Amino acid sequence: MPTITDSEKYQTASTTGKVVKTMTITGVAGKQIKVESESVSLANEKSGIQTTATVYMKYADKKFAVAGWGVTDTEYTPRDYKKYSYTATTGKDVILQWELKTGVGGYAKMKDASCVYSLIDAEDTTEETTTENGTTTDETKQYIVVECKASEVEDITAAVKKISSSAGIHKCDKVE
Repeated sequence: MPTITDSEKYQTASTTGKVVKTMTITGVAGKQIKVESESVSLANEKSGIQTTATVYMKYADKKFAVAGWGVTDTEYTPRDYKKYSYTATTGKDVILQWELKTGVGGYAKMKDASCVYSLIDAEDTTEETTTENGTTTDETKQYIVVECKASEVEDITAAVKKISSSAGIHKCDKVE
């Protein structure tokens, strides 16, 4: 799997400022970009001051946070996120943004911003559906992941089935 790493060191311009580091993964026709993990090393100029970094993923006019960390150390502390992967729209670029911030009292520092990704063949997620009046429509399948307590699984499953009787529900202990 390809890895993109920016080893340059970044620092906020003030004790309440922020830095945004951007990386672009260029889309490929017929392929989806699957971002497998994100990582960074963080530090603060002064011990005990909170430094945070949030990674945002942007593609096809969507932007959402995918990972976040905080440290209070003056030595660089590596952080990574591998729990969930994110797959973009077929053929679209993916833009990852690391946003570095600090609380009052010290300068936030960041280095080694990186991501691991793969290119996967685009799935055909379109299925033909016949409506009540006999016409057919193409509907794109969508997927959601719901994290819940074991005691809530049956109630959530029943609620989803009420909304969409054709929904495929897959229960698992862990998503990787």
